[in-house]
Amino acid sequence: SAICTISHENNIPVIVDEAHGAHLAICEGFGLSAVKSKADIVIQSLHKTLPSLTQTAIAHICTKRINPERFLNSLSVFQTSSPSYLLLSSIDCCIDFLIINQERITNKWLNSIDYIDNEIASLKNLYAFYHGTSKNRLYDSIFSYDRSKLIISVKNTKINGKQLFDILYNDYNTVLEMYADSYVIAMLSMCDKKRSLKKLMKALHKIDNLLDEKPSHEIPYTHTPAVLTESVMGIRDAKNRNSKIILVEKSEGHISNEFIWAYPPGIPYLIPGEIITSDIIVQIKKAIDNGIDIKSDLNHKKDEISVIN
Repeated sequence: SAICTISHENNIPVIVDEAHGAHLAICEGFGLSAVKSKADIVIQSLHKTLPSLTQTAIAHICTKRINPERFLNSLSVFQTSSPSYLLLSSIDCCIDFLIINQERITNKWLNSIDYIDNEIASLKNLYAFYHGTSKNRLYDSIFSYDRSKLIISVKNTKINGKQLFDILYNDYNTVLEMYADSYVIAMLSMCDKKRSLKKLMKALHKIDNLLDEKPSHEIPYTHTPAVLTESVMGIRDAKNRNSKIILVEKSEGHISNEFIWAYPPGIPYLIPGEIITSDIIVQIKKAIDNGIDIKSDLNHKKDEISVIN
């Protein structure tokens, strides 16, 4: 809300991408939604945390700073003239389900998370943030936390996030939301069944028993670049230049001709027009070595990069 206050003092409207927070405004106990934090427009993906089909999303107009008619006119530029009635019906069914079952489903969800907390507390080597023994722990750099996100750190163990993700997938038929170099994230849904949660906990305990290193309670490293690189030309200008493909390890000093980022989408390592530095090369190579899913807007090998010729 502080960001909204400062923005509004400067007559700047605030649009929030709350893709993974569609449940926050209707379910108590998961954190504060941007809908209730003075944001002007909040966009939520229903399918990520609520029972709705993939691609369903809604936009909330939360303040009088936004003219609804102008908003709809602008939206029509990007929307199809042939909407999917299957998706629209799914949105209606989801909202209707929540109106009727909100209290019951929220209590069930919180009880499931309490079960996770109790089970995960006995892990010796894997560590879950804000769950188990760290349920009430405070971190200086984190102001809020959604309990439906289960972040499991593998820092100071003999495996990385990609390896834990693969073990759960290949050996226990369990698919998590994502992995990074030192942690994985599991999404705890209001529709999870108890047997699924028990299966996950049993798998984590078996894996935990195979690890013998001391866990770290530090916030896990993320693969977002720590230093912004210098931009020497605009994106359009860089994209219109002749380019060539070279190895990442030999690209220092060159100008990037592409976007490079890691899943999930966040701050990119490079955008077209930026100078490639040794620090960025180290970041990219470290991510690749740790199995991070490196993305590009061009089609080439992960250890290659397109630079201006």
